[in-house]
Amino acid sequence: MAAKGFNGLRAASAVLIVISVAISGCQPDTSPAAATVTGLRLNSLLGSPNSDGFARAETPIDFVFPRDHGAHNPYRSEWWYLTAVLTDDQGLEYGVHFTQFRQALTPAPTGDGPWHTGQAYLAHLAITDVATGVHLEAERFARGHPDLAGVTSGAQFAAVIEDWTLTGAT
Repeated sequence: MAAKGFNGLRAASAVLIVISVAISGCQPDTSPAAATVTGLRLNSLLGSPNSDGFARAETPIDFVFPRDHGAHNPYRSEWWYLTAVLTDDQGLEYGVHFTQFRQALTPAPTGDGPWHTGQAYLAHLAITDVATGVHLEAERFARGHPDLAGVTSGAQFAAVIEDWTLTGAT
């Protein structure tokens, strides 16, 4: 009986230690280094109603293609979609949906060089096997950078994010 009580005490102690460690990890970091950290905060990226410094789509615009297939960085956000139904050699259908979003972090580049674009990108890809209903999805996040993420137009449209590239003739 004493051994059983001891095992119960050990288990309770282990649970208390785990809870204590978890709770201590939930406290805000008040160290001086934490006060100087700057970076991408999702709530400030998506939740801020402040659009000062960004272009606004308040009147109709005469688009010129293929140029306007590309990014319009003066605006705060935009996105590109591809939705298709593909058929394989056996006649089976697959639904495909690709979306790439651009969200400006700042109204203008923050300095010189490729890391100062002031842009962030998110892409989502989904494929559904129509016959089986199997649905696969994946996403990518990246800062705007010529080697990481961006959308360009010209002789060939390209939406790039990390190891994904969607291209097409314009």
